[in-house]
Amino acid sequence: MILPTDAAARKRLPIFSGVIAYFPRALAQVANVSREGNEQHHPGAPLHWDKSKSTDQLDALVRHLVDALDPACDPIHALAQVAWRALAELEMRLTPTAPHTRPGCAVLTMGKTLPNSGNAFAAAIADGAGDYGNPVTPHCATPWRLP
Repeated sequence: MILPTDAAARKRLPIFSGVIAYFPRALAQVANVSREGNEQHHPGAPLHWDKSKSTDQLDALVRHLVDALDPACDPIHALAQVAWRALAELEMRLTPTAPHTRPGCAVLTMGKTLPNSGNAFAAAIADGAGDYGNPVTPHCATPWRLP
């Protein structure tokens, strides 16, 4: 389950009015990045996210951010790639069973840090974590360090 079943909790998630309606052009660019990536890694295959090809979200995000500053690169496309990578990292951290979730980290959900097990996102929203005024808590309960 991605969304909570409680009606009040569902209404605290303005997915259309608070995201899609705010950023339609940007999201169209991000969708194009998804299509291009699919064609790059799986030409002719139906659109899907091959997570085995996408494992270094934060490093790639910064590389694309640097590209956005390079006069030889298309800054719109580079920023769409930054947004895609940011969304990918966030989705992986919100997905408790995701293979790329770092050990010792908790799932970040709108002002609450929950154990990385079960459906933490829906549980947090049902518990009122969808109050958008809450401060964001650190995403990792234990510091993550390079090996």
